[in-house]
Amino acid sequence: QDIAKETLQKVNDYMGTAEFKGLDAAAKKAYTDLKQTLIDAGGQTASNPFSSQTWDEIADLTEQYKSHVKALAEESEKHTAAVTDYQKAVDKEKQARADLEAAIKAQASHLGKADQGEYDKAVEEARQNLADATQGVADTFQQMQETGEAVQQQQTDVNNTQQNLHQKTEAAAQGLNNFNTVLGQLTSGTLTGFVNGVSNV
Repeated sequence: QDIAKETLQKVNDYMGTAEFKGLDAAAKKAYTDLKQTLIDAGGQTASNPFSSQTWDEIADLTEQYKSHVKALAEESEKHTAAVTDYQKAVDKEKQARADLEAAIKAQASHLGKADQGEYDKAVEEARQNLADATQGVADTFQQMQETGEAVQQQQTDVNNTQQNLHQKTEAAAQGLNNFNTVLGQLTSGTLTGFVNGVSNV
């Protein structure tokens, strides 16, 4: 903003000279347009790299990006834990199924014997354990899916915010580069350079 204001002062000073008053209408209009551009660059227009609003938006996007990256890391950690829980649940179900098969086999060998009731009870317990283990697989699978979707959403948010931030900073940087080029022409010490600078703004 200081650069824009300093240059605006130079333009105002030049527009008060006899040399400026001797220019044709087209040249005078070029300086008038330049004056307005520099006024805007002083912070009154949000679409230029000198505007405080532009840098506020960049700062806001930066905070959003950091927040999304943090959230992505957290969701990724949850998903990793969910995958581990699912794998454990699958192993538990596998073991429960094997235990039931063993219980049924033992029960068959004790049919009609005095201790059959004990083996019948063991089979029922094994069936319940398998049912619980199967439900555990379903629950952990759902959790794994939900956390996986959350990771994908956070990754999308990170990518979108990163792209918006890149575009905004690139536009601001390009605007500064363009203005520096013009400023070099305006301060070249020659009327030709000044006019070239005006035409490039």
